[in-house]
Amino acid sequence: MALLLKGNVLGYKKVARTNNKTGEVIEQHYVGIQVPKENGYDGEAITYDIRISKQLFSEGLAAHYEKFKGQEVYVPVFPSVWKGEKSAGINWFFSGDGKPKGVKA
Repeated sequence: MALLLKGNVLGYKKVARTNNKTGEVIEQHYVGIQVPKENGYDGEAITYDIRISKQLFSEGLAAHYEKFKGQEVYVPVFPSVWKGEKSAGINWFFSGDGKPKGVKA
């Protein structure tokens, strides 16, 4: 299920992760979206790291979002939940073509 996340584009980042079992280093790509914190103080915000799939990265999605840095956009996303031995969380991914909605390129 796709959702629209409304927030300001902070930019793109690349993170290198190491597979603990194989030692393989994997690059992951993200766009930061900042939204006001519900019931927070003035100016308080939450930053979501939205992961870019390999396919969307190869199609230039990271560069596309750099054009919108500092602007408010609607981002199509979907959650993926995970659970480990001692923790759990949600990873956010771009949905569909990943491009922001309601803005001019």
